[in-house]
Amino acid sequence: MKDFRKGFLVALSCIAFVCVSTLAVFAQEGTSTSMVPGLSIAAGTGITSEFGGLGASVYKSEAAHEKVVQSLKTKGIKASYDGDKGGSLIGLIPEVMVRYDITKYFFVRAGYQGGVRLTGGQWSVTVQNPTHSSTIYGGVDAANFALWSNGVEQIGGNGKTTFNYKFSSHEIPFVLGLNVPVEEGKYNVYAAIGVKYAFFIFEKTVLYAPTSLNCWTTAYSTGAGVDTLTATYMQADRQQTKLKYNLHGLAITWMMGVDAKIYDNFGAYLEYEFVTNTDSKAVKNTKLSSSYGFTNVWGGAVSSGTCRYYKVGVKYWL
Repeated sequence: MKDFRKGFLVALSCIAFVCVSTLAVFAQEGTSTSMVPGLSIAAGTGITSEFGGLGASVYKSEAAHEKVVQSLKTKGIKASYDGDKGGSLIGLIPEVMVRYDITKYFFVRAGYQGGVRLTGGQWSVTVQNPTHSSTIYGGVDAANFALWSNGVEQIGGNGKTTFNYKFSSHEIPFVLGLNVPVEEGKYNVYAAIGVKYAFFIFEKTVLYAPTSLNCWTTAYSTGAGVDTLTATYMQADRQQTKLKYNLHGLAITWMMGVDAKIYDNFGAYLEYEFVTNTDSKAVKNTKLSSSYGFTNVWGGAVSSGTCRYYKVGVKYWL
């Protein structure tokens, strides 16, 4: 399904590019030919909730933890979920662009885009087990096995477990575009395609309470139908975790937008940008766990995926 959506949007962007090209060729004769091509500078910001696939991963984890809490409650276990700072991981993408109109129909543009987390990606799960009851631990262990089997972080057996995802990025795009001027260039409809160098930084932190007693005993593993080796791997994964992934490389970018002069040479723009995979391979981070008798436990994985930016900003024609 994800591949279908990506292919559909890529095709839609290409169709839009062709349509703008056609409009440029057959633009009405009344368009002024005295419009002087030249430089313009734009500054704005974009919004995204994807972060190259990280958004879907965060949503999967948070939804699974909320569901686990509800399941534990039905078993009489005191558990709570705090998602006040959770929800969709929303990022702010400020940008600065320099555009040169070669003619009134064709332009090139380059610039810089940054990226920071605006909201979301933070939540916690609390399990109350002050007496270290085996019944409670058994219920939590069974829930953790289901989480672990689906690639989701586990929760602690007692106390609060906090989850925190962060995102930042640095991108340098260069595009070639087609422009359709309206009313002698007062308004412009345009589309562009090009490449960008993108550097994504993902951070994931999982903190367990000192009272969580993150241990999986033979009795609990047997009761949950888990073999000892699997239980050992799960125990190693249930630790304080801070992972950082750096993904970088060239990506293809498509962009559609409109701009308008509002006062003299000042104006505003609206744009939609779609960026393909920066790195099609998932980056895996390992951690050593020699105290458990083995090494190279997978600490997690993330792929750059794709990004869609919805942007607004101001523009100045030099």
